[in-house]
Order: sequence, then C-alpha cells, then structure tokens
Amino acid sequence: MTDSLRHVAARAALGLASITELITAATTSLREGCDSNAFKELVSSYDGHQTLDESQALNLFWIGLTDMGLRVPAKDEAVLTLSREVAWRIVQGNVSPLVGAEEVRLLNLHAQSHIAALDAFRHASFEANPYEQDLELKRYYEDMVLEAARSLIGIKGQSS
Repeated sequence: MTDSLRHVAARAALGLASITELITAATTSLREGCDSNAFKELVSSYDGHQTLDESQALNLFWIGLTDMGLRVPAKDEAVLTLSREVAWRIVQGNVSPLVGAEEVRLLNLHAQSHIAALDAFRHASFEANPYEQDLELKRYYEDMVLEAARSLIGIKGQSS
C-alpha cells in the first residue's frame, strides 16, 4: 500500500477522510496500475458532480482496498499510522513538538483502547499549555515529545 493510500485509509477508518480524499486515493491507485472495479466505480461516480453519499463512497473505497489484497485498518492501527506521520513531522522540524503533541492527542480520541506509545504526547499536550510562560518547563515537554516521536518512528539514541 502506498503511503498516501495508507494515510487515506487510516483517515477513513477514523471517519476523518472526505469523499474527495477517497476519490483522489482511488484515482492515484488506478493510475499506478491497480485493477479495482470498486475504485473505477468510485472515480467514475464523480464527474464534477458528486453522485455518491459518504457511506457509499466509503464502502467502495473499502471494497477497493480488499480488491488490492489489503485490509481495512482497525481504529487503533489507524491512530498509530497517523500519529507516526505526525512524529515524522516533529522529528523533521516541520511542526513544533507541542503542536504535534496536540495533533496526536486529538487522533488518540478515536482509539478503541489505550495506546501506551502515545502517553507522552497526551501528557505534554495537557500539561505544557498552562506553562507556556515557564520556558524551562516548556522545553522539558518539547524534549519529551521529541523523544517520544523518535521512539514512535524507531529512531533511538539521538539527543536534541
């Protein structure tokens, strides 16, 4: 599964993907050689005017994944997939650790069970904001999130 298809599948599993995202992912998959009748139907249903409702589009998207031999991600798996994307952005410096921690916290609201790997993000999201004036404490939470992000994506032993 391509990263963009994995991303859209994860968003869809959490109820966050728009019909446009589903159609774009299906179109990309078809262009990359996927032979899915469900994806073809999903793409052809949109000719400038949307003819499917969200549940119909989502159903065709799931069938298309199955046509490709892929499975629909479980909610916890989807939360982890999207959280890892946020972690990469944190590690690369594309999003601040505390903003990323809040993104992960919001994603985690969709989880069906406790995901221990996300505890540091949740903790920092709740605790850091009231202490924005305390730069030492803020830095502590930023470092904690950066280390949690590295751990989540499998980067060990690097210091900031």
